[in-house]
Amino acid sequence: MNTGADIDIASLVWVQGEIDQTLARAIEAFKRFAENPDDNAELRFARTHLHQAHGALTMVGLDGLTQFAETLEAVLDEVESGKIAVSHEALEVVHGAFPALRRYLDELVGGARDQPLKLLPIYVKLQALRGETGVGPGSWHWRAYSSSSPASSSSRSSRSRSTWPSSASSASC
Repeated sequence: MNTGADIDIASLVWVQGEIDQTLARAIEAFKRFAENPDDNAELRFARTHLHQAHGALTMVGLDGLTQFAETLEAVLDEVESGKIAVSHEALEVVHGAFPALRRYLDELVGGARDQPLKLLPIYVKLQALRGETGVGPGSWHWRAYSSSSPASSSSRSSRSRSTWPSSASSASC
């Protein structure tokens, strides 16, 4: 069982099947887009399916993973609008982000601790595609991090939240 994280594993297990299905559809649509980058309809399908998974992640209180999915969704939107050019690099980063998201969910259901900083290397690449530089552990502001501070613990809702890994809490920002 998940020993250090404050997540509702039962809720996650309950919605995991739906999340897996929507992510699988998003991945397939993105693969079709990568094969034919002129087909923005497939990119829209990928973004729509990812948005559904994003909503489910929000409902179970996985704030860090929700922010990751939100950033991936923003990248897809910016590729569609032309703000991010369709390049080999962009396709590779997005192609790597989907399985990272699924793997992370599988690890949580398997009892792993909720440590969203595991996704930081891919998150940094996603943000770089968006033109964001200097993204690191100190700048990746999880709502979970702010809710776990002693000053805000009294305002913490009864809904479960993600927590920072103990090694990251001592990292320099």
